[in-house]
Amino acid sequence: MHKKLIGGVVVLIVLLLVIVAANSGSSSTEPVLNVSNIKASNVGYGMYEIRTNVTPLKDFDYLEMATTYYDKNGSVIDKNSSAWNINHTKANHVLKVSNMKSFYKKGKPAKVEVQFFDSPHHGGGKSSAIYCRNVTL
Repeated sequence: MHKKLIGGVVVLIVLLLVIVAANSGSSSTEPVLNVSNIKASNVGYGMYEIRTNVTPLKDFDYLEMATTYYDKNGSVIDKNSSAWNINHTKANHVLKVSNMKSFYKKGKPAKVEVQFFDSPHHGGGKSSAIYCRNVTL
């Protein structure tokens, strides 16, 4: 009887640990950035500009914007893993972010994918982005 009671307690503890681990996973859906007024436009002479306001919702040691430009067929015509960056940002401070890119003799972009990362060693993958959005030009 004593062994059955100990076995039941062990099973109960293991179940509780599994439930706690499942509920405390790192796949948080809480936003950590507020990105507003994002605009991408042709400013003439083959130059394109991205402008946006970014408000971190927590302190960051590092923030970086990466861009990937696509033509009308969906082909990549330019990729910049560090289009903009900043160190030591504070929560709730508005950052005015902009980047200009020349497409002289490269083709005409139809859309740009804008991503933000909290690490300079992100590898450019969407899975590690803390924000990602496509903007039509």
